[in-house]
Amino acid sequence: MTSPEPPDDQDAPGTEPCAPPEPRRPAPAVEASALQVRGPDGPVFGPIDLTIPAGGLHVLAGPSGSGRTTALLTLAGRFKPQRGTVRVLGSADHRAIRRLVAVAGAAGVDEPDAAVRVRDLVRERLAWSVPWYRRTPRVDGERCARLLAPAFGPLDPPPGSAYVQDLTDLDRMLLRVALALMDGPRMLVVDDLEQVRALDEQVALTHRLAAIAGDAEGGAAGVTVIAAAINPLPVPAPEHARYALRTGAPLRPDEPLPDPPSAAAADTPEETP
Repeated sequence: MTSPEPPDDQDAPGTEPCAPPEPRRPAPAVEASALQVRGPDGPVFGPIDLTIPAGGLHVLAGPSGSGRTTALLTLAGRFKPQRGTVRVLGSADHRAIRRLVAVAGAAGVDEPDAAVRVRDLVRERLAWSVPWYRRTPRVDGERCARLLAPAFGPLDPPPGSAYVQDLTDLDRMLLRVALALMDGPRMLVVDDLEQVRALDEQVALTHRLAAIAGDAEGGAAGVTVIAAAINPLPVPAPEHARYALRTGAPLRPDEPLPDPPSAAAADTPEETP
Protein backbone atom coordinates (compact mmCIF):
# COMPACT_ATOMS: atom_id res chain seq x y z
CA MET A 1 0.00 0.00 0.00
CA THR A 2 1.45 3.36 -1.03
CA SER A 3 1.21 6.50 1.08
CA PRO A 4 -0.94 9.28 -0.35
CA GLU A 5 0.87 12.11 -2.10
CA PRO A 6 0.64 15.55 -0.50
CA PRO A 7 -1.76 17.96 -2.14
CA ASP A 8 -0.28 20.23 -4.80
CA ASP A 9 -0.73 23.34 -2.66
CA GLN A 10 1.19 21.90 0.31
CA ASP A 11 4.91 21.33 0.73
CA ALA A 12 6.07 17.75 1.18
CA PRO A 13 7.18 16.86 4.71
CA GLY A 14 10.80 17.74 5.40
CA THR A 15 11.13 20.28 2.59
CA GLU A 16 11.58 24.02 2.84
CA PRO A 17 8.70 26.19 1.56
CA CYS A 18 9.40 27.85 -1.75
CA ALA A 19 10.34 31.52 -1.44
CA PRO A 20 8.36 33.92 -3.62
CA PRO A 21 10.33 35.25 -6.58
CA GLU A 22 12.05 38.57 -6.01
CA PRO A 23 10.49 41.47 -7.90
CA ARG A 24 12.49 42.66 -10.89
CA ARG A 25 14.36 45.87 -10.26
CA PRO A 26 14.10 48.56 -12.91
CA ALA A 27 17.24 49.20 -14.93
CA PRO A 28 19.30 52.16 -13.68
CA ALA A 29 18.77 55.48 -15.40
CA VAL A 30 22.55 55.98 -15.62
CA GLU A 31 25.39 53.45 -15.65
CA ALA A 32 28.83 55.00 -16.17
CA SER A 33 32.21 53.31 -15.91
CA ALA A 34 35.52 55.21 -15.94
CA LEU A 35 33.65 58.05 -17.66
CA GLN A 36 35.82 61.01 -18.62
CA VAL A 37 35.73 64.06 -20.87
CA ARG A 38 39.01 65.79 -21.65
CA GLY A 39 39.72 69.27 -22.98
CA PRO A 40 42.83 70.94 -24.37
CA ASP A 41 44.21 71.44 -20.85
CA GLY A 42 43.44 67.97 -19.53
CA PRO A 43 40.44 66.24 -17.92
CA VAL A 44 37.26 68.32 -17.61
CA PHE A 45 35.82 65.69 -15.29
CA GLY A 46 36.42 62.06 -14.45
CA PRO A 47 37.19 59.33 -14.65
CA ILE A 48 34.17 58.41 -12.52
CA ASP A 49 32.01 55.35 -11.95
CA LEU A 50 28.40 56.35 -11.43
CA THR A 51 25.13 54.47 -11.06
CA ILE A 52 21.87 56.40 -10.70
CA PRO A 53 18.61 54.50 -10.25
CA ALA A 54 15.58 55.37 -12.34
CA GLY A 55 13.10 57.84 -10.89
CA GLY A 56 13.47 60.42 -8.17
CA LEU A 57 15.63 63.50 -7.74
CA HIS A 58 19.42 63.13 -7.87
CA VAL A 59 22.10 65.78 -7.36
CA LEU A 60 25.65 65.79 -8.77
CA ALA A 61 27.69 67.80 -6.28
CA GLY A 62 30.95 69.46 -7.20
CA PRO A 63 32.79 72.74 -6.63
CA SER A 64 33.21 75.43 -9.28
CA GLY A 65 35.41 74.21 -12.10
CA SER A 66 34.74 70.53 -11.41
CA GLY A 67 33.01 69.92 -14.75
CA ARG A 68 29.43 69.72 -13.47
CA THR A 69 27.89 71.20 -16.62
CA THR A 70 29.98 69.02 -18.91
CA ALA A 71 29.07 65.93 -16.88
CA LEU A 72 25.35 66.71 -17.11
CA LEU A 73 25.54 67.39 -20.85
CA THR A 74 27.43 64.13 -21.32
CA LEU A 75 24.66 62.24 -19.52
CA ALA A 76 22.20 64.08 -21.77
CA GLY A 77 23.99 62.93 -24.93
CA ARG A 78 25.21 66.42 -25.85
CA PHE A 79 28.87 65.50 -25.33
CA LYS A 80 30.65 62.31 -26.34
CA PRO A 81 33.07 61.05 -23.68
CA GLN A 82 36.65 60.42 -24.74
CA ARG A 83 37.08 57.61 -22.26
CA GLY A 84 34.90 55.12 -20.44
CA THR A 85 31.36 54.03 -21.13
CA VAL A 86 27.93 55.37 -20.27
CA ARG A 87 24.45 53.95 -20.69
CA VAL A 88 21.47 56.21 -20.14
CA LEU A 89 17.98 54.69 -19.96
CA GLY A 90 19.40 51.52 -21.45
CA SER A 91 21.07 53.18 -24.46
CA ALA A 92 24.75 53.76 -25.18
CA ASP A 93 24.09 55.74 -28.39
CA HIS A 94 24.44 59.46 -27.70
CA ARG A 95 22.00 60.27 -30.52
CA ALA A 96 19.33 58.08 -28.95
CA ILE A 97 20.12 59.53 -25.52
CA ARG A 98 19.51 63.05 -26.87
CA ARG A 99 15.94 62.04 -27.76
CA LEU A 100 15.31 60.68 -24.27
CA VAL A 101 16.88 63.41 -22.12
CA ALA A 102 15.95 67.10 -21.91
CA VAL A 103 18.19 69.90 -20.62
CA ALA A 104 17.28 72.94 -18.52
CA GLY A 105 19.38 75.64 -16.90
CA ALA A 106 22.52 75.11 -18.99
CA ALA A 107 24.16 78.29 -20.26
CA GLY A 108 24.45 78.33 -24.03
CA VAL A 109 22.09 75.37 -24.43
CA ASP A 110 18.59 76.42 -23.40
CA GLU A 111 19.26 79.98 -22.23
CA PRO A 112 16.32 82.17 -23.34
CA ASP A 113 16.67 85.63 -24.82
CA ALA A 114 15.94 88.16 -22.08
CA ALA A 115 13.99 90.43 -24.43
CA VAL A 116 11.45 87.74 -25.46
CA ARG A 117 7.98 87.26 -24.02
CA VAL A 118 7.07 84.03 -22.25
CA ARG A 119 4.31 83.16 -24.74
CA ASP A 120 6.72 83.55 -27.66
CA LEU A 121 9.13 81.05 -26.12
CA VAL A 122 6.29 78.59 -25.55
CA ARG A 123 5.04 78.99 -29.13
CA GLU A 124 8.57 78.52 -30.50
CA ARG A 125 8.96 75.28 -28.55
CA LEU A 126 5.56 74.12 -29.82
CA ALA A 127 6.67 74.83 -33.38
CA TRP A 128 9.54 72.35 -33.01
CA SER A 129 7.10 69.52 -32.33
CA VAL A 130 4.57 70.38 -35.05
CA PRO A 131 5.03 68.83 -38.53
CA TRP A 132 6.08 71.33 -41.19
CA TYR A 133 2.75 71.02 -42.99
CA ARG A 134 0.76 72.03 -39.91
CA ARG A 135 0.34 75.50 -38.54
CA THR A 136 1.67 76.14 -35.03
CA PRO A 137 -1.31 76.71 -32.73
CA ARG A 138 -1.85 80.12 -31.25
CA VAL A 139 -0.67 80.45 -27.66
CA ASP A 140 -3.15 82.45 -25.63
CA GLY A 141 -3.02 83.00 -21.89
CA GLU A 142 -4.93 79.83 -21.05
CA ARG A 143 -2.86 77.58 -23.29
CA CYS A 144 0.36 79.14 -22.02
CA ALA A 145 -0.60 78.53 -18.38
CA ARG A 146 -1.57 74.94 -19.19
CA LEU A 147 1.77 74.21 -20.85
CA LEU A 148 3.71 75.74 -17.95
CA ALA A 149 1.72 73.85 -15.30
CA PRO A 150 3.83 70.63 -15.25
CA ALA A 151 6.83 72.67 -14.05
CA PHE A 152 5.10 75.27 -11.89
CA GLY A 153 2.54 72.98 -10.24
CA PRO A 154 0.72 74.91 -7.50
CA LEU A 155 2.91 77.98 -8.04
CA ASP A 156 1.58 80.82 -10.15
CA PRO A 157 3.26 80.81 -13.59
CA PRO A 158 4.26 84.13 -15.13
CA PRO A 159 1.77 85.66 -17.59
CA GLY A 160 2.45 84.98 -21.22
CA SER A 161 2.93 88.70 -21.83
CA ALA A 162 5.84 88.93 -19.36
CA TYR A 163 9.38 89.40 -20.65
CA VAL A 164 12.05 86.93 -19.54
CA GLN A 165 14.20 89.77 -18.20
CA ASP A 166 11.44 90.72 -15.74
CA LEU A 167 11.05 87.24 -14.23
CA THR A 168 12.37 86.20 -10.85
CA ASP A 169 15.21 83.68 -10.73
CA LEU A 170 12.74 80.96 -9.76
CA ASP A 171 10.24 81.74 -12.51
CA ARG A 172 13.01 81.93 -15.10
CA MET A 173 14.36 78.52 -14.11
CA LEU A 174 10.93 76.89 -13.94
CA LEU A 175 10.14 78.36 -17.35
CA ARG A 176 13.22 76.62 -18.75
CA VAL A 177 12.14 73.39 -17.04
CA ALA A 178 8.63 73.74 -18.49
CA LEU A 179 10.02 74.21 -22.01
CA ALA A 180 12.21 71.14 -21.58
CA LEU A 181 9.28 69.03 -20.38
CA MET A 182 7.29 69.90 -23.50
CA ASP A 183 9.51 67.42 -25.37
CA GLY A 184 8.13 64.57 -23.23
CA PRO A 185 11.51 63.35 -21.94
CA ARG A 186 12.13 60.32 -19.77
CA MET A 187 14.99 62.10 -18.01
CA LEU A 188 15.62 65.76 -17.22
CA VAL A 189 18.99 67.29 -16.32
CA VAL A 190 19.03 70.70 -14.62
CA ASP A 191 22.27 72.63 -14.35
CA ASP A 192 23.46 75.01 -11.62
CA LEU A 193 20.71 75.12 -9.01
CA GLU A 194 22.52 78.04 -7.37
CA GLN A 195 21.65 80.37 -10.26
CA VAL A 196 18.40 80.68 -8.31
CA ARG A 197 20.04 82.82 -5.64
CA ALA A 198 17.47 83.26 -2.85
CA LEU A 199 17.37 80.28 -0.49
CA ASP A 200 13.58 80.25 -0.24
CA GLU A 201 13.36 80.13 -4.04
CA GLN A 202 15.95 77.32 -4.10
CA VAL A 203 13.74 75.37 -1.70
CA ALA A 204 10.72 75.93 -3.94
CA LEU A 205 12.73 74.88 -7.01
CA THR A 206 14.01 71.64 -5.50
CA HIS A 207 10.55 70.67 -4.31
CA ARG A 208 9.17 71.27 -7.78
CA LEU A 209 11.94 69.11 -9.28
CA ALA A 210 11.11 66.36 -6.79
CA ALA A 211 7.45 66.61 -7.77
CA ILE A 212 8.34 66.33 -11.46
CA ALA A 213 10.28 63.19 -10.58
CA GLY A 214 7.20 61.76 -8.92
CA ASP A 215 8.39 62.14 -5.32
CA ALA A 216 5.55 64.42 -4.32
CA GLU A 217 1.87 64.86 -4.99
CA GLY A 218 1.22 65.99 -8.53
CA GLY A 219 4.50 64.64 -9.88
CA ALA A 220 4.88 63.22 -13.37
CA ALA A 221 6.03 59.75 -12.34
CA GLY A 222 8.59 58.16 -14.60
CA VAL A 223 10.84 61.21 -15.17
CA THR A 224 14.29 60.90 -13.63
CA VAL A 225 15.67 64.32 -12.62
CA ILE A 226 19.42 64.89 -12.25
CA ALA A 227 20.55 68.32 -11.11
CA ALA A 228 23.95 69.87 -10.45
CA ALA A 229 24.83 71.96 -7.42
CA ILE A 230 27.82 73.13 -5.41
CA ASN A 231 26.27 73.11 -1.96
CA PRO A 232 23.90 70.72 -0.18
CA LEU A 233 20.26 71.48 -0.95
CA PRO A 234 18.82 74.08 1.44
CA VAL A 235 16.43 72.85 4.09
CA PRO A 236 13.71 71.80 4.11
CA ALA A 237 14.99 69.72 1.22
CA PRO A 238 12.90 67.11 -0.60
CA GLU A 239 13.95 63.49 -0.66
CA HIS A 240 16.90 63.10 -2.99
CA ALA A 241 20.15 61.24 -3.61
CA ARG A 242 23.49 63.07 -3.81
CA TYR A 243 26.72 62.06 -5.50
CA ALA A 244 30.26 63.47 -5.48
CA LEU A 245 31.11 64.39 -9.04
CA ARG A 246 34.84 63.77 -8.58
CA THR A 247 34.30 60.13 -7.60
CA GLY A 248 30.69 59.20 -8.34
CA ALA A 249 30.34 58.04 -4.73
CA PRO A 250 27.02 58.61 -2.92
CA LEU A 251 26.94 61.37 -0.29
CA ARG A 252 24.63 62.03 2.62
CA PRO A 253 22.33 65.02 1.95
CA ASP A 254 24.35 67.29 4.28
CA GLU A 255 27.80 65.71 3.79
CA PRO A 256 30.59 68.09 2.69
CA LEU A 257 32.38 67.33 -0.54
CA PRO A 258 35.56 65.26 -0.26
CA ASP A 259 38.89 67.01 -0.68
CA PRO A 260 40.05 67.07 -4.31
CA PRO A 261 42.86 64.67 -5.22
CA SER A 262 46.29 66.07 -5.92
CA ALA A 263 47.14 66.86 -9.53
CA ALA A 264 49.63 64.01 -9.63
CA ALA A 265 47.10 61.52 -8.32
CA ALA A 266 44.42 62.75 -10.71
CA ASP A 267 46.64 62.14 -13.75
CA THR A 268 47.90 58.74 -12.59
CA PRO A 269 45.78 55.79 -13.78
CA GLU A 270 44.87 53.14 -11.24
CA GLU A 271 46.88 49.97 -11.43
CA THR A 272 44.94 46.80 -12.18
CA PRO A 273 46.05 43.48 -10.75
